Amino acid sequence: TSKFIPYLHRLIHHQSHEIKAVVLRIATDTPGVDLTDDAHALLKHPNPDVRVQAVHYLCHQSINPITTLKEFLKSNDPKIYAAAMNCVAEEYRHTPKVLESLDIVSLFKEAFDPSRSDKLTTSEKKSMKIAAAEVIGKASIPNLYPYLHDLLTDESNSVQRAALLSAGKTRSSEFIPIIIEHLKYKQVRRAARNALANYGESIISILTEHLKHPEDSQNINLEIAKVLSIINSQKSVNLLLNNINTEHLELRFQLLRALNNLRARFPALKFDRAKVFKLINWELENYYSLLCTWRHHQQSKHKDPKGKNAAWLLLNRAIKERLNLNLERVFRLMGLIYPHEDIHSAYRGIMSNQANYRANAIEFLDNILDIHTKRIIIPLIEDQRHESQYQHLSAFFTSQIKEDTDYLMLLLEGNDDWLKSCALYLIAQSEKSQWFTTAKTLANNPIPVVRETAEYALKHLKT
Repeated sequence: TSKFIPYLHRLIHHQSHEIKAVVLRIATDTPGVDLTDDAHALLKHPNPDVRVQAVHYLCHQSINPITTLKEFLKSNDPKIYAAAMNCVAEEYRHTPKVLESLDIVSLFKEAFDPSRSDKLTTSEKKSMKIAAAEVIGKASIPNLYPYLHDLLTDESNSVQRAALLSAGKTRSSEFIPIIIEHLKYKQVRRAARNALANYGESIISILTEHLKHPEDSQNINLEIAKVLSIINSQKSVNLLLNNINTEHLELRFQLLRALNNLRARFPALKFDRAKVFKLINWELENYYSLLCTWRHHQQSKHKDPKGKNAAWLLLNRAIKERLNLNLERVFRLMGLIYPHEDIHSAYRGIMSNQANYRANAIEFLDNILDIHTKRIIIPLIEDQRHESQYQHLSAFFTSQIKEDTDYLMLLLEGNDDWLKSCALYLIAQSEKSQWFTTAKTLANNPIPVVRETAEYALKHLKT
């Protein structure tokens, strides 16, 4: 071991704070190395992990580690005090005898006492709160949880993020509702996702209840899909597959992405082939329905022969975008039961403007797909003109749009909020009274883009 000591003396001066922290950690358990002077200097280092390791090293080098730790806890420097508190939390986990000489709850009361905290700057208070949250996460002492609840509602996003991660480390059920609530907020939702994922498989049954009610909070369910994508459990796969046939398009896409992530990250997980094939067929049927809508839109009396009707063009582009997204979902589903990287490459080839890439992708799919899927998919991607696709899929599916059914009404009554908004914009240009009642109903829609476009339409339609 002695031959490594010179390297430790050199590496302690390395620019990387990660290396400094590792050197201190190694030196703590390496006899014959003395980095005491360096460790004292690093107590002022800007990186908190380096400061924690410096305190830890100096305590363990001391004749009486507990006495030395208590001295650091008396420091008027909030950064050193925070580093010492982190060391206390570590000792709580690894050295039970510390419990006999240190009362961490009392230390917390002292840290948050106004006589101490009022002397700190705003930045120092924030640093102290972040350190406090980290300490609670490490120590996982229930008597400290009331402090963590306060930190979870702090006005600072950085404090909330630290508190969320620590709440996840405790794995205490009392924090689950507030962590889920934090999924709503963009600034802290990543920390909330990681906190929930830290609960592991035990959190899945709770997340299941939220996915059963997608109308309650769409934003939360979108984030729940991301949480499930990082939990290595067969239950994650089963839950996602059981909920993926939702009519909420954005949620459906996120659930499918979560499944793709699980497939890529955890190869041992199993995907029900029969269920996936059924979903592929369902998505192909949805694709056909969109083609029917597109076809009626081409024949619509709203179409300007000169191509100058902006509203008609907007809806036309929106339908084509939805067709592309639908086809992507088909390929993502195929990636669950066929080699996912190869399917992803094939999809990129199909969507490419290069004829040779498309040809290679079609040849690959022709070799790998089962007979039934191949019979539908290959002609669909060989000739990507929508009229040809419509004619091909008509042999497998039946159109919901009858001769006496206005395709615009189907869009207005459907679940796609963007297509609904584009249809509203188009009928607004028609200025026909037949749409007034429908537009008035949609003016109460909870989705802002639908509601605002409906209000716009009402101003232009004749009563």
